[in-house]
Amino acid sequence: PAMAQGVVATLEASDDSTAEEPTPLPTSTLLPTVAPTVPAATDTPAPTATPTASPTALPISPFGPETIVLAQSPGGTPIEVVRFGNGPKKLLFVGGIHAGYAPSTASLANQLITYLEENPQEVPANATVYIVPMLNPDSDIAFGEIEGRLNDNGVDLNRNWDCQWKQDANVLGVLVRGSGGTAPFSEPEVQGLMAFIVEQQPAAVVFWAARASRGLTSPGSCSTQTAVSGTLAQTYGNAANYEIGDFEQLFNQILNGDATNWLDQEGIPAISVLIKDYSRVDWDDNLAGIRAVIRRFGS
Repeated sequence: PAMAQGVVATLEASDDSTAEEPTPLPTSTLLPTVAPTVPAATDTPAPTATPTASPTALPISPFGPETIVLAQSPGGTPIEVVRFGNGPKKLLFVGGIHAGYAPSTASLANQLITYLEENPQEVPANATVYIVPMLNPDSDIAFGEIEGRLNDNGVDLNRNWDCQWKQDANVLGVLVRGSGGTAPFSEPEVQGLMAFIVEQQPAAVVFWAARASRGLTSPGSCSTQTAVSGTLAQTYGNAANYEIGDFEQLFNQILNGDATNWLDQEGIPAISVLIKDYSRVDWDDNLAGIRAVIRRFGS
């Protein structure tokens, strides 16, 4: 799988060893010398150099956007999160966890960044919206294929969280050797995102995935159903006109190391939103869901 330099200059000293010795002057009778009168020295200040202005970074608006680096992928790409707003209620949207498998999820995240740049009024004063546009930049482009889900270490980043974790995890109904990583949170992308979430304690976390032909919002749930993420799933799903249901129950699958399941277990509302296509973005539906979440959890 796929998905951050100096110039040395050498100066040569000139050789003046070939200069000729001066011819001595003829000798003459010495005359008495008179000590010269030297005027008293005055304290003349040394000329001051004109200061050169050093370049300064443009100040970041309190509203943003501000880009923060969370980690670096095994392939050397920075994992970034973009901030809008500075209110106490934190909301997090994550795209590109399977970027090669479903590039539509990264496209949706980038489209949201552009939308909030152009429509800052969408972020309430009480809210801070964080967007991770690309969690897995190393994954190969392989629409709907397992290879498109794996990072440079061969790990599915949605099988690397500490809920029902297995080293050899089930991916798309297939047992994939090493797809869970060497341990929960073994991958730098997951480590960085997890640490950020623990620090920020968001009121809602949305992971975009794919695909479900009619769209699906699935609440996190580690082994047992809780009330932690249900309202978030209902809020997004109803506004986007997506189906709402637990993925594991609907498809009779156990998800090893799922991110939203671990977050729900930790008491943080989290959902997976399966959008309708691997490559195309149903923007209007998802914008409706996003706006509903921002209003419900960020006001």
